[in-house]
Amino acid sequence: GIIPGMATDMIYMWPSVEIGVLGAGQSVELFFGDEIRKSENPKELREQKLKEYREKYANPIHEISNNIFIEDIIEPRETRRRLIRDLKFLENKKLPQRSKKKHGNIPL
Repeated sequence: GIIPGMATDMIYMWPSVEIGVLGAGQSVELFFGDEIRKSENPKELREQKLKEYREKYANPIHEISNNIFIEDIIEPRETRRRLIRDLKFLENKKLPQRSKKKHGNIPL
């Protein structure tokens, strides 16, 4: 989960992250596929559309500015050190008590 309501403690992103239902390539094909196929130079137009899409939507700066729950953008080489540090920080975290189930399943 990417929200605290799903018991997420810390959320990080790599600079290469793409969050969404579709990746940049699939999105460009979906939104601009006809235009690209009809183009005189489809390969060049596809690359241009991919670049524009990634700059506008598929970059961590855009995502972190729209999602207040993301802690930081970290480099992949920093992942291990960051996870170790944060797991040590969370080691003594007190978990909230869960309420007991009020109702069981009704036998049918």
